[in-house]
Amino acid sequence: MRHTTRLFRALLLAGAATLSMGGTAGATLPCTATQCTGLADTGMMAAELNTSLALDLFDSNMGTLFHASIHVLPFLSTTGTVTNLTAVAGSFIVDENVRFTLSDTTRPTSALAAAFAALTANPSGSVNLNLPSHGSAPYSLAGHSDVALSAPLSSLQQTGGGADTISISTATHLAYPPLFLSPNVSTTAGLQFSITYDFIPAPEPASLTLLGAGLAALGAARRRGA
Repeated sequence: MRHTTRLFRALLLAGAATLSMGGTAGATLPCTATQCTGLADTGMMAAELNTSLALDLFDSNMGTLFHASIHVLPFLSTTGTVTNLTAVAGSFIVDENVRFTLSDTTRPTSALAAAFAALTANPSGSVNLNLPSHGSAPYSLAGHSDVALSAPLSSLQQTGGGADTISISTATHLAYPPLFLSPNVSTTAGLQFSITYDFIPAPEPASLTLLGAGLAALGAARRRGA
């Protein structure tokens, strides 16, 4: 009886250890036992953009997803030359923003697609220039924003994981006093997805087998003792 009890305890401890390890099989993101994180990046590209980026989904086989944090991070960087076309020295402000449009082409009617359609991602930058009469000067500006994507957890997971393809396009708007400045502009833009999935891991099959064996051993020992 003591030997069986010790065996049962050993099996329970082994099962509990396996349960605590979690699992990452089939995940497309780097994962620990309770969290998956990742970063997808287009890199900086010449505007206007017409590209796409994969958004990794949570693999529901791994457990129960209870929290997701997805941040959309757009960037812009611009260099150019401006010229004061007037006979008067002055101070001039150059403003630029890049409007990003994102759409889910994998599941265009999903709640995730609706969340991307409602997203406003418009990084902007500005620079103030003091120019003499008919003077020219180079300039540079940069901007970025951080927008949290609000989507139901059910739209961010599927069996086996996988990814949705997110189409990305941009429209650049440059604002300056048109009678005073003559721009010669080169703009690059890019976008990142920062992804975190928090979950409760599903029991591993091996742990369930060990626990089952332990329960069977305990039942047999009790029958013999009776």
